[in-house]
Amino acid sequence: MALIAGAVALEAFVSDAIPRGIRMPLAVLLLIIAAALALYSFRRWLRMESAMRHGRPLPAPGGALILVAGVGAAALALVIGILWNA
Repeated sequence: MALIAGAVALEAFVSDAIPRGIRMPLAVLLLIIAAALALYSFRRWLRMESAMRHGRPLPAPGGALILVAGVGAAALALVIGILWNA
């Protein structure tokens, strides 16, 4: 939810501090990351439930990579946008 709120806040409340050419793609990137994490989380929940039910080892986490890479890229773009306009 924080990624979605960040995307909405970025597009709705940041005026000319960041150029629109950077602000809009950044908001879209945050929304895509949020959607990917939601889908991944649901699939992981299904795999975890199945593993527990059948006594198998729990699957290793992999969604953290999506979160780290996506938020890192968004943060880098935000820094570039802020410095570009400074």
